[in-house]
Amino acid sequence: MRFRCNIPVVIMGETGCGKTRLIRYMCDLASISAGSRNMLTLKVHGGTTEQHIEEIVTEAQKLAEGNKAHNLDTIVFFDEANTTEAIGLIKEIMCDRRLKGKSLDRTVKFIAACNPYRRHADEMIQKLESAGLGFYIQATETQQKLGKIPLRHLVYRVMDIPQSMRHLVYDFGQPSGDTEDDYIVQIVHNHISKHSKLSKEEKMVGALAKVLQASQKYMRSRNDECSYVSLRDVERAMITFQFFYDKCLLFGSEMDRLNEKENTEKDSQCSAITR
Repeated sequence: MRFRCNIPVVIMGETGCGKTRLIRYMCDLASISAGSRNMLTLKVHGGTTEQHIEEIVTEAQKLAEGNKAHNLDTIVFFDEANTTEAIGLIKEIMCDRRLKGKSLDRTVKFIAACNPYRRHADEMIQKLESAGLGFYIQATETQQKLGKIPLRHLVYRVMDIPQSMRHLVYDFGQPSGDTEDDYIVQIVHNHISKHSKLSKEEKMVGALAKVLQASQKYMRSRNDECSYVSLRDVERAMITFQFFYDKCLLFGSEMDRLNEKENTEKDSQCSAITR
């Protein structure tokens, strides 16, 4: 409905809770009949500049020309949009539908995903301040603040959203425990099914999913900086698992060679002692 009314979409939720995956899935559904690309993603971070933003919007304008023939909107997705100091330009693009004063194509739609504004617990802040991380400037004196809160006291290092974007924010929330478990099973299944050897191991999906579900719950139970986990950690775990699985024969032969060498050296030392 917001797209039809040319109203920008701003989604706020914990990192790795499924925002990007949902947007990509919906864009894929919309483009199935046309068979053309309809989504561009800019993974925004602290080093993202206005030039990076201009480049992807310009590319989207060109892509939109081809998509018009299929009656298809072109989506520009700013992922973690509030992590850059160039958030003002993103506001101009999304709210004013202009890029440096120039009007944008009406078939180009914009979505921004933002990280929430969440402060560390007082105990965690005290640990971070006293951990020798190079905080030579007192938190009360630093100029890097969100309102009155120093940025280093936040779970996510985020910038203040412009006033005109705040009423557009939709709270995506956090998946429930059961929903996250379903996500994990699907992620594991997708990775296993694409692997030529692992795809035959049907029991592997359930076993890996249970291990990853337990590890997610354990990490969340910790009351420190390691307690913030997401579905991206599951993706990374599966990539790491596949790497070591593919290299297991190489690693196995190397371990056998090293063990054999070590045993030979021990035998030589024992022979020398007995003499």
